[in-house]
Amino acid sequence: MTNAQLLVQDWMRTEVITVNPELHVERAWELMERQRVHHLPVVKNGQLLGIVTQGDLKRAVSDPAVGARATRRESAAGAATG
Repeated sequence: MTNAQLLVQDWMRTEVITVNPELHVERAWELMERQRVHHLPVVKNGQLLGIVTQGDLKRAVSDPAVGARATRRESAAGAATG
């Protein structure tokens, strides 16, 4: 078989691991490590919203601004329920 004859369908995974957009970054990272994947489709209500990569998650945890946004979001959620 030559490269011209190779098809994506012959190499794709059919059991796709997806995540919800509300999943915490740390949990997504753990899932990637456990399942040995580098990309996760982000799905809500059966609709593909995007894809998150290990590189995306690495940048998220190394960016101080991301931590500040998460802290503000958690504070706002606590104030709304408190």
